[in-house]
Amino acid sequence: MGFTFGIGFVLSPIISGMATKFFGDLAPLWSAVGLCIGAMGIAYVFIDEHELKASQEDSNQKSQHLTLKSAYHILKRPNVLNVYVKKSLVLSPMLMILTVMPLHMINKFGVTQENNGMYQVAVGMTLMFINGFGIVWLRSKLNETKLIVLGTASVILTLLQFCYFEYLWLMWTIIPTLALGLTLTGTVCDSVLTSSVKHDEQGIILGLVNATQSFMRTISPAFGGYAMDRYGFNSLGYIGTILASLAMVGHFIVPIRDIEELKKNDDKVYQNGVHTEADEEKKEL
Repeated sequence: MGFTFGIGFVLSPIISGMATKFFGDLAPLWSAVGLCIGAMGIAYVFIDEHELKASQEDSNQKSQHLTLKSAYHILKRPNVLNVYVKKSLVLSPMLMILTVMPLHMINKFGVTQENNGMYQVAVGMTLMFINGFGIVWLRSKLNETKLIVLGTASVILTLLQFCYFEYLWLMWTIIPTLALGLTLTGTVCDSVLTSSVKHDEQGIILGLVNATQSFMRTISPAFGGYAMDRYGFNSLGYIGTILASLAMVGHFIVPIRDIEELKKNDDKVYQNGVHTEADEEKKEL
């Protein structure tokens, strides 16, 4: 998924630039419409509707629905609330910065569409490399807890650079740490969250995480734009550094417990990744 995400960063500025050059300023919008229609056609032709329906029915029989009670029980499980809060502290300020950064680069540095496309290609290539090779290599050397700490440190380093983002060439030092931090924090945190719950609850916890990120994407333009206009773009870097540093301190105060260790210590709960609701009721009683 991360590799595909990186490809999108690479192809989008190329398609947008070519469309603008040959067909005018509105051409990128029409290109986006055409790509969406093409995606709909591919889905209609190549996805087997009967197989998908059978898979969905089987999944619905096994999966739980998102309710306040189910969300409360999931957040009480080891690691879930811990990782959820830390991921939100790290990624939320980055989403806020990324929404207003193109506007800041245009106003401060006079970045053109071609320059912006070049930076997007660099980000995409870095994401593709990290997801395709870096994550695999790092997973062979470090456990998930250390990977999350490394991702948090990379995000803090990125945010510190945003605090002093006075020169455009800093983008070439920001891009590697930005891609590494976002990839490690997003991918590994999701892996820990899904490993810490039952198989039929994975959709619920991922839904909660995505809902939080969607909420941040909704308010980020307004909050980020207000902070940038009133206090300057650098203030967003300071805010993000403080929040990410809290997450880093949390790694040492409330460390993330190893999944394999949890399985060994509580075979009843984690055997084959499932346990029954009766077990939950007995625990509450």
